[in-house]
Amino acid sequence: MSKEIISLYRAGGIRLVILMFVLVLMFFVSVTAADSGNVSVYKGAFSGEWSGEVNGMAVNGIFSVSISADGNVSGAFSGFVSGTISGTVNASGEIKAQGSAGLGEWVGNLSVSGGRLSGNGEWKGYGGGGTWSSK
Repeated sequence: MSKEIISLYRAGGIRLVILMFVLVLMFFVSVTAADSGNVSVYKGAFSGEWSGEVNGMAVNGIFSVSISADGNVSGAFSGFVSGTISGTVNASGEIKAQGSAGLGEWVGNLSVSGGRLSGNGEWKGYGGGGTWSSK
């Protein structure tokens, strides 16, 4: 091969390597962006009811929570026991929160439909557990 052809071949190979590197980099950036998601779609407030059983006794009450644009959850519950709720929601709408007053862990899923925030899930703690859902 002549030196000119080899030179063009090398230049094309380098361009191909650079192009492949850029495409792979763009792929990883888009996957990372999709994974981080946008928790601000869950910004808002909702209330609902919780119920269950603690040490063989039926318990129930109400709750209300607010979610900030960065996914922080804060709120309160009352009924058999009263306390606060704090935690986070991720871009998939999965909520994980801690409750005071013995209702230790609140987990579940949120959704937004027609601009209305709602959710449901489970709680556990204080020797029992149950469910919660928005009204």
